[in-house]
Amino acid sequence: MFTLAQTYYLRGSAREAEYFAKQTADLATQLNTPGMLSRALAKQGEIQLHLGQLEKARTCLSRASALLADVPGLDKVEIHRLEAEVKAAQTDEETTQLMFDDSIKMLEDLDAAFRQFDSLALG
Repeated sequence: MFTLAQTYYLRGSAREAEYFAKQTADLATQLNTPGMLSRALAKQGEIQLHLGQLEKARTCLSRASALLADVPGLDKVEIHRLEAEVKAAQTDEETTQLMFDDSIKMLEDLDAAFRQFDSLALG
């Protein structure tokens, strides 16, 4: 279902993409899988952002972010980037730039962690 949401989103069919993202979120809730739920909520937020529904986007992204509060990873970086885009549409440029800088820092931290893991595995 998530792939269908992504496919419809890339094709420009926002309504269908939102439908499948919501279905994925509902399934993830029933299965109690926070990772999948956060990814589905992030996709819903991204779709709503591009539809100009900023408050709905912010709500979905906040929920997605809360699910990954203590979990580093690419999903968290993507959610943070989308939150920065919502802020860019709502607030001043300085706040937005700080959020994008934080996203870059998160990616650098992940890169450092991966490099450390690689050196342990190869060493």
